[in-house]
Amino acid sequence: MVDFRTHELADIAGAWSPPAIEPLTGLRPFVAAPAAEAIRAQDRIPAQSWRTLLAWGLRGDTEWRVPNTSAENAARTHPDRTTWYTVARARADISPGSFLVVAGTCVPSGMTQTTVTSGSPALYRPDGVHGAIRATVVWTPRSGATETTVHEISLPGSTLDLGAEDTAAGGLWRSLREFGPIAIMPPGIPDNASELARFSRAVTATITIEHQGSPRIVDATVDEVPVALALDLDLAGDDAYAVSNFAAPGSPNGLIPPPTHSFAARAARAIVVARAQATYLGPSLLDWTAYTETGAGPTTTIVPVTAANTGTTYTSIVNSSHTGTGPAAYNAARGGWSVSAGGYARRYVECNSYVLRDRIAAIPVLVRVYGRTITAGTGTVRVQTGLHSYVDVPIAIGASAWHRAVGWLEVGISPEQPKVAQVFVSHVGASGSLEVEAVRVGWRIPPAA
Repeated sequence: MVDFRTHELADIAGAWSPPAIEPLTGLRPFVAAPAAEAIRAQDRIPAQSWRTLLAWGLRGDTEWRVPNTSAENAARTHPDRTTWYTVARARADISPGSFLVVAGTCVPSGMTQTTVTSGSPALYRPDGVHGAIRATVVWTPRSGATETTVHEISLPGSTLDLGAEDTAAGGLWRSLREFGPIAIMPPGIPDNASELARFSRAVTATITIEHQGSPRIVDATVDEVPVALALDLDLAGDDAYAVSNFAAPGSPNGLIPPPTHSFAARAARAIVVARAQATYLGPSLLDWTAYTETGAGPTTTIVPVTAANTGTTYTSIVNSSHTGTGPAAYNAARGGWSVSAGGYARRYVECNSYVLRDRIAAIPVLVRVYGRTITAGTGTVRVQTGLHSYVDVPIAIGASAWHRAVGWLEVGISPEQPKVAQVFVSHVGASGSLEVEAVRVGWRIPPAA
């Protein structure tokens, strides 16, 4: 269907060759060495992809951005009904054959407000109940032009006086509503085979979520789900990079038909595929956005975490009272994200009692940060999982953008081993400051920024 031979696997897999596997015939001993080499080459291969790439909503807050009070006031107290406000961001690498869906739960949206130039005494008046979500995704394939998709979702509105939420006992549970799932895919997917092939490998998605009006989102996510895959099934070609272990051939829910090639050919190709994909696919360890319902106002949503001339002091992005000097800022007893299950992403070579004496695990990670350093100085975002385990992301001076760094982090061997990740900010310089809006930490190094 598609010829991928113009793309070399070597630029992704690096200097590597598959293990030598000789055919196993009758009355021939089965020796352990080749089997171990095959396992070592494959590492860990998930069967199907269904990952949450971005989540937002109430997230533990005790009240909504939009109040239950009257919108007829001398001051701005409610959002207007036309402005879009950013509430969440993410940049993630998409599994081959997978695309996105957005879905969630909400309670009925609240009142909006408009400006009036005449009348007394109020300068602001109610402008009706309204709430909507907009999901914008910039799709960046390994080759060819990017594509941008925009999806808007209208949400139900409150029928109560003033557009209020139901504050009676159990009222929010009774008024809870679901929205979605809404499929998000580049144009022509999945019907156009050539476009499907272009977006079946090494795709990075930059996701921006915006709110309009006064939505009351309880919990919402953007997930990747297996949809369709286009590739050349000639295993002699360079399709190894595109073949997806998340779309297992011949499985009940597989996305591609069982190949007709010999078992030996399939086994050898599976190893190459696993190696290629291991360079850019893996689980997400943590995601954070600065948006909170309680921190947002009528005309703002994301309030960035800031730091100015902190010197050697590092401050937690989730608790400004959690500070410390250099790496000593880390405190496992303070708030953060659990990375106890991170050891599940270890490769075979790192998964035995001789590595760290099997007392702790360590995995390679990619850290992405959306933010900026303003005017002058040096801004840094640090993701830390131990006193001597951290990755620093330098934040350039200029407009807000995605920045990245790679490294290794300690993680738990399994969920039974507690391990906490914490994120800190620091700014060095007598003038200027640092602003941070989003942080994402994922396993392994993807090929695109």
